[in-house]
Amino acid sequence: MKKILGIGFLLMLLLGGIGYYYTQHDHRNAIRSVAPDFTLSASEVFAMFEEDEQEANKKLLGKTVALEGVVSSISSTPEKISISLESGAPIGEVVCELNMNLVESMGQVSVGKVINIKGECSGKLIDVIFVNCVIE
Repeated sequence: MKKILGIGFLLMLLLGGIGYYYTQHDHRNAIRSVAPDFTLSASEVFAMFEEDEQEANKKLLGKTVALEGVVSSISSTPEKISISLESGAPIGEVVCELNMNLVESMGQVSVGKVINIKGECSGKLIDVIFVNCVIE
């Protein structure tokens, strides 16, 4: 009985450690070293979702995508910075979310400039959203 309790305790410790790592690990530079699955313009990504959202989800959801686009707006909260890229559509943009601790990578990003950014696609609401983004 003590052996089973000991194994159970060790298993719980292991699972707790894995859970802690995934919730507390700083992922901000992880995507920097990942090769993109796709390289597209912001307008191409938006058009894919407008044309067939289910197919675009199958292709892009959870994938790392390198984007190029014109900055239409920049906003921030205490936790993140959101850079919106023009989509070419009358309604909706491509929104790229950066962690607030990546503010130093903002460099010369300003409205109207073309930027290259890489992030993980999380789908479309009104806008197509990318998370864990880094400016390249």
